[in-house]
Amino acid sequence: ESEKSGLNKQLGVADDRIKTCKEKKENYTRIGIDAIICRCNEEPLLKEELTAQKERLKDLTCQYNDIASKYKKLVDGVKSEFDGFKQLQENRKNDIRTESLSKKDELINEREKQKGEIEASFEEKLKLANGRFDSIKLEKQECEKSLHALQYYAPYMDNIDHLKEEKVVLQKDEVKLDGKIKTLDANLKQLQTEYEAKIKDIEAKAKMILDRKSQEMADTQAKIAEVDKLLESTKGSLYEWLDSNVAGWEKNIGKIIDEKQVLYRTGLHPAKVDTAGKTLYGVELDLTELPMSVRKPDEIKAEKHRLEEQLKALRNACEEIEAKKELELESQRKTFTPRVKEMREQRSLFEAQRNSVPGKVKDLDVKIQDLLKKTEEEKEQKKTALDNQMNDVSHRLIDAGIVLEKAKEDKEKQLKAVMKSFEQSVAKVESEQNAALDEIETAVKAKQNLCKTEILHLQQQELDEMKGKGADTGAVEKCKEIISGIDKKLAYIEDNRKLVYKYQSDKEELLDKEEEFKASKKNLQEKLNQLEDKYNLKRLDYNRKIDSLSKDIDENNNKYLVIHTGSRNLGVQVCIFVRRCSGRCQSVRH
Repeated sequence: ESEKSGLNKQLGVADDRIKTCKEKKENYTRIGIDAIICRCNEEPLLKEELTAQKERLKDLTCQYNDIASKYKKLVDGVKSEFDGFKQLQENRKNDIRTESLSKKDELINEREKQKGEIEASFEEKLKLANGRFDSIKLEKQECEKSLHALQYYAPYMDNIDHLKEEKVVLQKDEVKLDGKIKTLDANLKQLQTEYEAKIKDIEAKAKMILDRKSQEMADTQAKIAEVDKLLESTKGSLYEWLDSNVAGWEKNIGKIIDEKQVLYRTGLHPAKVDTAGKTLYGVELDLTELPMSVRKPDEIKAEKHRLEEQLKALRNACEEIEAKKELELESQRKTFTPRVKEMREQRSLFEAQRNSVPGKVKDLDVKIQDLLKKTEEEKEQKKTALDNQMNDVSHRLIDAGIVLEKAKEDKEKQLKAVMKSFEQSVAKVESEQNAALDEIETAVKAKQNLCKTEILHLQQQELDEMKGKGADTGAVEKCKEIISGIDKKLAYIEDNRKLVYKYQSDKEELLDKEEEFKASKKNLQEKLNQLEDKYNLKRLDYNRKIDSLSKDIDENNNKYLVIHTGSRNLGVQVCIFVRRCSGRCQSVRH
């Protein structure tokens, strides 16, 4: 409500500004502010033209200064007489306004005096009526409290509380046991997951090593097969011929010949020539520093034996890895099985204890219902007596309320009469003041018209006298008319100067910001709508809590004593109740 009030105030300010903008815009349009501003903007030009026309008039009348001076004094005398008359009338206006204010003050004092007398005359009467009404109202409230207290009348509360406490303990035990069972189930599941993860990890590590060893074994077997193939191709090869026919061939041709593609190849039909050992295809080479690249069959057999030993070692390593894996898996099984057995035995025990709770709770509910039934029978007898007492108090309270309201109405009626008389007297004083001011204003206007006529007559005499002395009176008269016209325009500008300033101020502070005010209003309206939605959601949530609390009270209706119920204009139920207890009150819940 506080936030809503603040937003509504801001919204009201925005509305007032928008409304003011509209009213001022309509008013300025109605009076033609644009035309007024245009005329006011002509002021510098008009002043310049006025100066020029006065100089011209001075030139036209310079030879007749004595005549002009004479009539100027006469005109100034008429104007001075009017100014004095006008000031005198202004003083009379001020006196009339002061006298009216004095009369109003007297009327206010008289009104307050009459109101005080009325207040004093009704003070004792209202005090008695209020006292009687409050006394009966208090009696009714006491009766209502008794009825509310009777609603929660519970003479066997201690016994019921004891039974309910037993029931709560059983229900809590049931919840605890259920929680323990769920915890054991979760622990069993977690233990199984951990066990399976460890098994998978052991098998995965063993598999990774075995796969690597298997690949090494496959590579070794491939190399042995390749060596066997090489040994098999020794018979009938170039190697066999060179070994039989060319002494020291390893130190020359053997250093450059390819082992697999040429040396151990058959079908090459080797033969000796005169340059054998010295040339290779007609080219003589010094092969002293070139290392030998030819292996003899014994060396190849030795390589094969080494590879076979390596293969055997790899197979033994695989067997050891398998054995180690089995040992680790067996160790995990031995660790896991006893823990699982223990948890399952605990779960069976907890489940048996939990299943016995509903029967015990049912026995307690039967005992509680018997005590509640006995309480209701006693409560009904007491309620009948209190209802009769409430009817009597209610009728007496209505009668006392009628007497109190009648006294208040009489007092209000007399106060309104005093106020009406005061307003009529004030209106009469203001009417007399306005009539007197209007009369003075009429006299001032009549005097002003008389002075204008006299000034026009003097000006005509001045022209006639100048004309008699040969002056160009037509030019003088026209020049004066122009000056008079300019004076009227400048007077108009002076009269409207404040209006133009006011418009410029309004334009800067209001009219130019109209769209900004509208946007602000829209934004405030959105905030107000959002606040309304937020409040409705909170109210619904609060009422749901109240309903839930009421349900809790209904289910435990002899545990609480309601000491006040009512409602507020916010659409929210309000209830204050106190928890009963065997000793003094321990808590108050709202």
